[in-house]
Amino acid sequence: MAKFRYNGESPNGAALRLADGRTQDVMFYPGQVVDVPVDHPFIVSLEAQGYLTFLGFDYPDTPPEHPRPLTDFEQRSLAAKHPTGTLARYRYDGQQMNGAALRLPDESILDVMFWPGQEVTLPMDNDYVLGLEAQGYLTFLGQEAETPVKPIVAAPLAQAITSSGDTAAPRPDEAKPVEVPVSTALAMPARKRGKVPADTKSNEVTP
Repeated sequence: MAKFRYNGESPNGAALRLADGRTQDVMFYPGQVVDVPVDHPFIVSLEAQGYLTFLGFDYPDTPPEHPRPLTDFEQRSLAAKHPTGTLARYRYDGQQMNGAALRLPDESILDVMFWPGQEVTLPMDNDYVLGLEAQGYLTFLGQEAETPVKPIVAAPLAQAITSSGDTAAPRPDEAKPVEVPVSTALAMPARKRGKVPADTKSNEVTP
């Protein structure tokens, strides 16, 4: 097999029987290169008449093309096959006000109004949003930042106030039992109600 350039002025075609019995259908177009058996009588005849120009047996192999990295838009278009509803910021570049009702992955509806030159938050993997961006009506500004919510830690209920003004909760091993004060007064018997006995003296003190 070799490469030839066809120099005829009009298209032509032929069915070439190869040495192994197979048939090769060939179409000749003016100025185009064809790959045909170099020793076939029909090819030799065309070359002799000036209809074919021999170019060579082997052309150097074309180096393989490295796949180019996907653009941000192409990556988001691929992600739209499995939408998650991730929100992003866009600028609407249309000339007139517009609106749309977008269906989110959870089947809810998001009503959106587009104002010329204004920013709007939209699901970046929505087919309608990607279509507007491809037509130049939307400019992608970036994905919405996720703001983590920190849990609120409650302060201890019991705190001890130190002399420096700082607060510190007492440790369990520092707790001391409360001592109950013991009275030193003599226990007096309770008086019985009734009349005072006759032999009871007055409470006057004799000097």
